[in-house]
Amino acid sequence: MAMIPSKIEVEEVSNILLEELNVYHSSIKERLGIDDVTYSTEVGTFKVCNGYPDEHTLASSVPNSEGTGVEKIIFFSASITDKINRYYSKIYNKQPAFMEAAKILIRFAIIHELVHIKQFKNGLTFEQYKQIDYTENPWEREANEIASEIISETGSFGTEIINVLREITVISSENLDYIIGLFDDNENN
Repeated sequence: MAMIPSKIEVEEVSNILLEELNVYHSSIKERLGIDDVTYSTEVGTFKVCNGYPDEHTLASSVPNSEGTGVEKIIFFSASITDKINRYYSKIYNKQPAFMEAAKILIRFAIIHELVHIKQFKNGLTFEQYKQIDYTENPWEREANEIASEIISETGSFGTEIINVLREITVISSENLDYIIGLFDDNENN
């Protein structure tokens, strides 16, 4: 029997993003102590760099005019969709698990960007941020660590889904049963 990989469409990701921004976003703002910070959020498709789509950027914080805070956060639905379909498509014949993996990745992106809001609230400037390459940037590392920690509180399935993302790997035939078992355990608890 042929297994058809799971797939999500950009429109579905955009809808989930909007839902999560309406519900999940406020609880994370409160948890991070940034519920007094004003900024807007929007959903785009891809970040564009030098006239070309940057398919790797899931979200981006846009600085205010002073460079001391965030004016808005843009979430890139096509980039998020691509990452979900690339990393988690092997979760076939288990649509609830695949959709939960999609939500976890979206929540990770939301938390990650909100950690940046907190960093700027605490005094980071965009000038300081841009002085260090993205891959070596301690503020990016901190945002990833805090987002991973918060997602991990939801259980082992969330932890493993984020590990796949952070290790830049995919769910494979070898680890699929293990990951599905974690999902089933989370659902039964």
